[in-house]
Amino acid sequence: MVFIENNKGEKVATATAFYDISGRDQSGSGWLHWVAVRRDHQGKGLSKPLISYTLNIMKKYGCKHAKIPTQTNTWLACKIYLDFGFLPIKENAVNSRFGWRIIKTLTGHKALDAFEPVKENEILF
Repeated sequence: MVFIENNKGEKVATATAFYDISGRDQSGSGWLHWVAVRRDHQGKGLSKPLISYTLNIMKKYGCKHAKIPTQTNTWLACKIYLDFGFLPIKENAVNSRFGWRIIKTLTGHKALDAFEPVKENEILF
């Protein structure tokens, strides 16, 4: 776990790096998880250095790839992850196709140009 503290020593941001010791994930990837910035410190440029630092720790410990579990309703977080080069895994995006279309619309992120989780005339249930 990584923390950023303010000048009073209060924790204002955090991120967690871990790997799956249960054996379910056989990919050898590390996981970036629980990235959070306290509301009163959001918008101050903390998330990208925090994520970068945490990813470097993962790399130091031998992770060749990283996975980030996230939700499409946290569109600002999705944009930051896209900025880092992460993309949704199409097979995992089946239940969030509409959400990724919204992310694409809200962010206009070029990384999603090739990612089309919902076809033009597809009916969503």
